[in-house]
Amino acid sequence: MSAEDWDFIQPKPGAPGNPNVPRRDLTLVYGEAVTVGDTRIVPVLTPGHTPGSMGFIFTVRDGATTHTAALFGGTMLLPSAPLPQVQQYLRSIEHFREVTRRLGADVELLNHPLMDDLFVKLKRLKTRQPREAHPLVVGEEGYQRFLTVMYESMKGQLAKRGELSVP
Repeated sequence: MSAEDWDFIQPKPGAPGNPNVPRRDLTLVYGEAVTVGDTRIVPVLTPGHTPGSMGFIFTVRDGATTHTAALFGGTMLLPSAPLPQVQQYLRSIEHFREVTRRLGADVELLNHPLMDDLFVKLKRLKTRQPREAHPLVVGEEGYQRFLTVMYESMKGQLAKRGELSVP
């Protein structure tokens, strides 16, 4: 986790301790890649869902073809989230959009499988025939569209609340 999220999960002064809080070990830093096996993972700070939410960008392979996968951390906010949190979330989506565009993200991964029909895609993957497209590869334009939908959906929530003051 990021330092912000490690701090976020710590018990507040005067509050009872929580035995389920994990032991702080690795602190991810925006832009400092972490290597797991032969996979280099680039963390991108995307606050909004939590103060230290992170997205991740890394390469994946489908046979001999290499793709760039992106996972936006914290893909949802409650419609009642406070305005400053929503504004921060929108800025994070814009920032992640810039980074993923620059790095050529073309594989869409989400941390909540219900948000993108992952189970349907996994079923398609099991019956995939040679030369059929991989169901998680959406293309660079498709990945940018995904982020645009997230952004516009949250702006729609603000409009519904009468708080659309974010450009």
